Order: sequence, then C-alpha cells, then structure tokens
Amino acid sequence: MTQDITPWLNEIKALQEKIVKLQTELNVAQDSASKWRQLYNTEAQQRRTETQLAQETIQTLKAQAQKLQGFPSVEESIDESATTIEQQIENLQTLAEFKAQIIKVVQERDRAFAQVQKLTEALEQEQVNHTNTRTSLTNALADAVDILAKAKANKQQKSEITPDIQSKTEANIQAQNQIPLEESFSPNAAKLPPN
Repeated sequence: MTQDITPWLNEIKALQEKIVKLQTELNVAQDSASKWRQLYNTEAQQRRTETQLAQETIQTLKAQAQKLQGFPSVEESIDESATTIEQQIENLQTLAEFKAQIIKVVQERDRAFAQVQKLTEALEQEQVNHTNTRTSLTNALADAVDILAKAKANKQQKSEITPDIQSKTEANIQAQNQIPLEESFSPNAAKLPPN
C-alpha cells in the first residue's frame, strides 16, 4: 500500500516545487514590470522637461530676433522701441557708420534665425526620440504584463490540479485505514505477514 502512495507523494512534491518556481517567476516578472514602469515614467518626465526648456529657449531667441529686426516684442510698447531706434540712428553721423550698423544688425539677425532653426530641429528630433522611447517602453511594459498574466494563469491551473490530487490521496489513505479495521472485526480472517 505504501508503494501505491509513493508516486502520488512524489507527484505532489513535484507540483509543489513547480508552484514555488512559478511563484518565483511571477515575483521576478512583477519586479521587472515595476522597473520598466519606473523607467518609462523617468524617461517621460525627462522628455517633458527637455521639451519645455527647448520651447522656452526658442521663445527667447524669437524675441531676440524680433528685437534685431526692429519689430517690437510683446513686452515692449511701440513708442519705446521707436524711441530706442531713433536714438541709435541719431548717434550715427556718417554713412559708413550707418552701413556698418546695418551689417552688424543683419548678421546678428541671421545668427539668431540660424540658432532658432537649429533649436527647432533639435526639438523635433527630441519629440521623435520621445515617441520612440515611449513606444519601446510601452511594448516592454506590455510584454511584462503578458508574462505576469501567463504566470498567474499557470499558477491558477496548478492550484486547480493540486486539490484533485489531494482528494485522491486522502481517499487512498482512508481506504488503507479501513482495511486493518475490517481485518480486526473478522476473527477467522487470515493474517498477512508484516511488511
């Protein structure tokens, strides 16, 4: 009889080891998902900060470019900018000074436009990088969630199998316990030698 129980006990032990292994895999998958989620949030915050800084820089450079072109910025009134321009023109006494000042202003304007263009391109590239990062992190997070779901399904499947094995094992043990009781009630029954 004990030989009949041994395979069942071995199978129960193997299933318990599998459950422990699956629980470990589930814990690892949950830790991995948590790490990916944290990385995604960190990367997203970094991208938002960089985008905000780039937009502020672009706004500053646009304001400088408007000043160099002679257009009043939003903060300045039209009268103040006209007065400033008139004062600068009155300080110029010769045509050569006037030409030099115009060349200087045009060069500064061109540099500002080039810098705005570079920052705009950098912002666009950063937005593309952010989108790519978000996509890859979202895919990794989805993979981690799939692994978690599979591990959970395997755990539930194993836990459904385990009660069936336990009930069969309990039935075998009860059947073995009943045999000695029946033998003790029948005095004429032949005695089996002990194992």
